[in-house]
Amino acid sequence: IFDCDGVILNSNTIKSDAFYQVTLPYGKEYASMLLDFHINNGGVSRYEKFEYFKKNIAKDESINIDELLSEFAARIKKAMLTCDICSDLSQLKYQHIDKNWIVISGGNENEIKEIFEKRKILHLFNGGIYGSPKAKDTIFKKLLKKGLIKLPAIYFGDSRYDFEVAKKYDVDFKFIFGWTEVINWKSFTKKNSLSYVEKISDLVL
Repeated sequence: IFDCDGVILNSNTIKSDAFYQVTLPYGKEYASMLLDFHINNGGVSRYEKFEYFKKNIAKDESINIDELLSEFAARIKKAMLTCDICSDLSQLKYQHIDKNWIVISGGNENEIKEIFEKRKILHLFNGGIYGSPKAKDTIFKKLLKKGLIKLPAIYFGDSRYDFEVAKKYDVDFKFIFGWTEVINWKSFTKKNSLSYVEKISDLVL
């Protein structure tokens, strides 16, 4: 099971910049507060983050979240099609051809499918692509209940939230640090006795 941003695509900074720019019209202070919240809550969907911005940062009920989401999607789309992509995915898939590959991401589900198709990696994830507006926790619970995730399984992620969800559902976890925005990832992985690699490609035999 793979997260997308920071694991398959080098897209964390793209989305961080978009969160800041989209909310900048409300002031630098509020935009910076959302950026901090976003980075500290990596893996949480944009829907939840903009809802938090509306209710807890700007505290302005007149804010149209759909407009923020639309502008956010427009800002990231082109960059997501050209950003760095994890190398050797096809080779890794070949080495584990008997395994189902699933994406569970905080990113928008339809958006990820479109990007993966255009970047010619959609076919690798034969177990399905799942993302927001559903939360990762909800997705894991649903897929386990349906038997679409069979244990033992492993989740490759780059955020605290990724680890928390994996731990909750008894899924093994490996931290991917190459593109993470978790500043203190070394102490985080040590504290939680997590194994880690820089990139998914490092797992190729």
